[in-house]
Amino acid sequence: MVAVASYPDAVGGLAVPDPYPVDSRGSCVGFSSVGVARLSPNVYTNHMGTNTTQPPTPALDKQSQAINDGSETIGDFLEWLKSHGYVIAEYKENRFSVAGFLEPAYKPTERLLAEYFDVDLDECEREREALVEWLRTLHAETKG
Repeated sequence: MVAVASYPDAVGGLAVPDPYPVDSRGSCVGFSSVGVARLSPNVYTNHMGTNTTQPPTPALDKQSQAINDGSETIGDFLEWLKSHGYVIAEYKENRFSVAGFLEPAYKPTERLLAEYFDVDLDECEREREALVEWLRTLHAETKG
């Protein structure tokens, strides 16, 4: 399960107030390129003794798995290609001739990686927003 990190730099400067819903067994590894951290387990007990379940994050889990599967290495290679003058191009059909042509693919590296690993970046953002709202709600309950 993926959750917003307690470290402001791992969530783009967003500081979530204390107490953070991470139990003593939860390990936190920040992924700055993703803006999330991996935590376990996904059920926390607030100060009121109520179990609070973290919202599901299938897109963020998929993105985290992509990082583990080498997306950073592939991304570094794509950046290396660009820095050495290579261009990623798409083949386009030409209806006026037999031959097609190549056109530069003006996509950021993050979008290319998301396509390759079949990650929906818009859904990832919605899940991040849901996690932040969940943390705010959890924090409000623990203060009350």
